[in-house]
Amino acid sequence: AAREVPAEILRESDRVVAFRDVNPQAPTHILLIPKEHIESLAEVGDAHGSLLADIVQAAAHLARTEGIDAVMDEHKLDALVAPTGGPAWTTDLINGDHFIFGTSSPCAIAGYPIINVPMGTTYGVPLGISFMGTAYSEPTLIKVASGFEAATMARVEPQLLGKLPFDSGFCGGGSAAQSTAAAMKSSVPQHGMPDVRMARARRL
Repeated sequence: AAREVPAEILRESDRVVAFRDVNPQAPTHILLIPKEHIESLAEVGDAHGSLLADIVQAAAHLARTEGIDAVMDEHKLDALVAPTGGPAWTTDLINGDHFIFGTSSPCAIAGYPIINVPMGTTYGVPLGISFMGTAYSEPTLIKVASGFEAATMARVEPQLLGKLPFDSGFCGGGSAAQSTAAAMKSSVPQHGMPDVRMARARRL
């Protein structure tokens, strides 16, 4: 905040400043920092309530103008589409959740609409697809999402499975999926989870 290094200022208030990283690690890399020096999060308390509000407001603004709005305007898009996240996982009482990634953060930060519908299944566990848009784009997203559902009919009745149905393959089967399922079935260790590295090697 002392401006000792030249930078492109994107947003500034009495409490916070946002600027492009001079050494970006991504196509869009923005730093949002308070002007007040805070040694660590442990020092943040009730007295910083208004500061935290400014940070949230600035983050929402940047997520819109430099994120979703920028991409949709540049490419003239009606919606953004992405997998909702990785495949659902079986209960693992030893290692916990097998979370890989999620794609809802941009909309959550910007306060923009997002719709998730079923995309298919992999080995009997569901996959989702998300449709995201800019402000007040709910009518468009509903049309796109409902059209996808009608075209794919990917929704399946939920089941409480005792184990993964390896013979089901990816998204309805097929010869390639069945061969992959067989490869993963043969590589299941004693704890009951597939060895993904062995399955990937066999697929290659």
